[in-house]
Amino acid sequence: MDAEKEVIVPEELTPETAKKLFWDCEGNYYRITEVLGDRNAEYKAIVDNGRLQEKWASEECEKRLKKLEYGDISDYCGDFRCMGTLAEYWISDGELLHPELLVSAWKKIQVLSKDTVRIGASQKYLNRFRIAKTETKRKLLPLLDMFGNYLKFLSKEELNKIGLYGGRDEFKNLCADLRREINEDSPIESSSFHFVPTPDAYLDIIVDSLMRKWNSTDIVKESTGQMNCAWGVENQRIYVSGVSAVADYGSPRHFDIMEFVAVIPNEKQAYLFRCRLNDSGKYEVEQCDLEAQPLIPMFEEAVEMYRNRIAFAEYTGKLDYHWANRKTERQEQYLARFPKVYRDIYARIPECNIKDTLTYMVDFAEELCSEYGGSPDGFAPPAADEEIAEWEKQYGIQLPDDYKQFLRFANGVSMPNSVEFFGLKALGSCLEYLHDEDWFGYCDAGSFIGDGTMLCFKDDGDFYEWQDGEMYRLGSFTEAVKYICEV
Repeated sequence: MDAEKEVIVPEELTPETAKKLFWDCEGNYYRITEVLGDRNAEYKAIVDNGRLQEKWASEECEKRLKKLEYGDISDYCGDFRCMGTLAEYWISDGELLHPELLVSAWKKIQVLSKDTVRIGASQKYLNRFRIAKTETKRKLLPLLDMFGNYLKFLSKEELNKIGLYGGRDEFKNLCADLRREINEDSPIESSSFHFVPTPDAYLDIIVDSLMRKWNSTDIVKESTGQMNCAWGVENQRIYVSGVSAVADYGSPRHFDIMEFVAVIPNEKQAYLFRCRLNDSGKYEVEQCDLEAQPLIPMFEEAVEMYRNRIAFAEYTGKLDYHWANRKTERQEQYLARFPKVYRDIYARIPECNIKDTLTYMVDFAEELCSEYGGSPDGFAPPAADEEIAEWEKQYGIQLPDDYKQFLRFANGVSMPNSVEFFGLKALGSCLEYLHDEDWFGYCDAGSFIGDGTMLCFKDDGDFYEWQDGEMYRLGSFTEAVKYICEV
């Protein structure tokens, strides 16, 4: 229906009238919410918190797929746009997406359509299969094969014609991701590799090899901090484990580059290599040392085992994949061998009431830099008492005493990939919000990097966390620092 057409809300909401309202709004979540107004809660109760809407959406998708399978492809692009929207809004159970019907419908479209098949029309609907179980995804393999063969030979003009204006990569990557998920959730029939705890001797070899390669304690420390030192996969010749967190994620994106390390015990040598997902949902070695290139097929076999959820579950007894603790006591011992990145910052911590807090803050930065890298430049030079006094006079704000002690240590701190504590300059730039009705006199004093959460203080001297429109009291600056570092 036309989006501008008036939708009448029935006086009595029943499952039948709710269903009519649902389709009057074309299943559009925002339109339904808008027309219901203050009756949204009543409607939500009638539709059983969305379960009925999911059923209606699935039934409509099934009806349209059967129509296509029967041979009515007069508006198959419109059908898929509708199904994609319904699935995205309402279907949370991937088993309700009808994979066999989808495959049959596309086979019919391919046979009957005289024009270039607009594969792009099904992209949103196909993407919803990411929430489905592996058995359901596996039913899509004939469709993924058909799309892959078809896309391979299309020109840019033809890609534009089928609606893939960004080129074939966007749709190709979706198909590759679905294949990867199927591969990683399927038992490996045969492999020379198996999971093992990381032997201490292998960690010795890795660290020694990295030192020879880079001759930099800071780089080797960062690599050691990122490494999974708890487990890996091994065969009779090599051992392989992850050297980046993304290598251990259950669902990396197609563009993620995963870093691994391979140990050749008999040669007492270790090599770093990188993998990326290919069109078949398999991992290909993208970069490795020249002398290790003859081992690339073995590296790829190792990564296939390392990334396999079934094999990992058999090893650990867990299905949460590689989210388990990757750190080991042995790794901490190795990190302790390297000079501290923030050694000069430790040296300038003053004798004051919050000395323990400042030490805790630098300890936290030191811990983070072992995994994300870091630099002493993240701790700004101290602010002089005159600067603090001038700032308070200029803005008419009394800074909390413990925060002033922090500023005398560092006029602002940026933690590696974590949190920022503002110095005087950043504090001043945030004061436009001080009298905003949504902030009620709070002043920004820091931020969580990439999170949108803010650290604030008020004239009562306490610090607060602002998150999703709500303020939460943390207490003193010391309490706020401890809370933030723990989070």
